This record gives sequence, C-alpha cells and structure tokens, in this order.
Amino acid sequence: MNSTQNGYQHENENKICEAMQLIKKSKEGFEEIYFKVDENKTKFIYVPKSYFLKYMRTLNEFKNNHFEIAHGVKQPDEVLINLLTRQIIVIEFKSQKTKGSVCEKLQTAPFKRENLRTNFKGYEVHYIYVLSNWFLENARVELKYLESQDIKVFWGFSNKRKLNSFISYILSL
Repeated sequence: MNSTQNGYQHENENKICEAMQLIKKSKEGFEEIYFKVDENKTKFIYVPKSYFLKYMRTLNEFKNNHFEIAHGVKQPDEVLINLLTRQIIVIEFKSQKTKGSVCEKLQTAPFKRENLRTNFKGYEVHYIYVLSNWFLENARVELKYLESQDIKVFWGFSNKRKLNSFISYILSL
C-alpha cells in the first residue's frame, strides 16, 4: 500500500464527522455544524478538502480578493471556521508506516499557517495535525519543532476519549 493510500485510510479512520451535528448544508458542499458533546452548540462551518478557498470567497470581505496561496495550502484535509470568533482551524491527517518524505511535510505547517494569516487578515489561524503512531518514534525532531511553533498534534481517534480530547481542544480555542 503506498503512502497516498495509507493517508486516505488514516483520514477515513479519523473523520471528525461522526462527532458533528449538522445544522445546515449548502448546495456548494459547506456545512454548518456543532459538535454533539458541546452543550453551548458552538457553530462552525465545516469545509472538506477542495472547498476551502471556494468557501472563503463566499464571505463578503474576501469576495474580490486575489489570494496568493502557497502550494499545499489550497486543499487542507478539513477546515473548521468559527465566524463568530473569526478562527480558521486547519486539520491535516498524516500517516506513515515506513521511512519516507511525510516527515518533511510536517515541517511546513508554520509556513502554511502564516500564508493563511497573510491572505485572511482578521482571522486567527490554527493548524492541527492528526498523526499515526509511527511518527512518535520516527519524527521526534519534527514533533519538537511543531511544539515550539504552537502546532497541536493529536494521535488519531481510535477511541472516543481521543476524539473528545480533540473536540475539547477545538472548543477551547
């Protein structure tokens, strides 16, 4: 199985959709949601993969903007947007089982976050990785760097406790 297939498998195993309650779905593919465990029912816009820039262009403040989006930033795996607090939360899933270039991709998160901050002024941008356990032993230097850059890392949602921890973090932002 190649790394792309591993990645898709990891994404599918870690979908946060199961923890969401749909409020409204647009014909363009965006969803207004809240998390089922959130008593306050904080509203987020959930934007999957290729819809991120499309959604941002629907906001009046960005309608006529020309975005200069860096490679690798245009299609984050998943994005949550809190319009009330003006936060963009990018969620990237990475999986690895053998040595390869995925470790190098981890190093790009601070750059990607800064690129989004530049393009979407007035929004706070958070970058989160959901990683397979392989990285614990094989990407120690990269993980220390991410921590120093305030990039949050979660280790999959193989159980409800891990998923709830992830959701609690999102709600605490």
